[in-house]
Amino acid sequence: MPDRYEVEELRDHYYIIRGREDGDLAETRVFVDPAVLADLRIEGVSAPDVVTTTIDYLLERQRIDDLPTQVDIEDVAAAYDDFAEHLRTRLGPAQG
Repeated sequence: MPDRYEVEELRDHYYIIRGREDGDLAETRVFVDPAVLADLRIEGVSAPDVVTTTIDYLLERQRIDDLPTQVDIEDVAAAYDDFAEHLRTRLGPAQG
């Protein structure tokens, strides 16, 4: 597991993740399309919370330095059948 990572907003809907794995810096850009969140029934949640939940989900499956340089929430949802439900469970009204 990596040292904790940081989330920084680059511009609207784009974020950069910086973390370390075995002392080496890894960076990944994350795109959060509001239309995709609506399609996934994830609305009214802050984009940084979606980014953090997404990265935590991916880090359960791979190392931070193995993440692609660009992550799109839509691609994660297409690659993992349980991802949308994971987001709804973690970020839904029951959690807030």
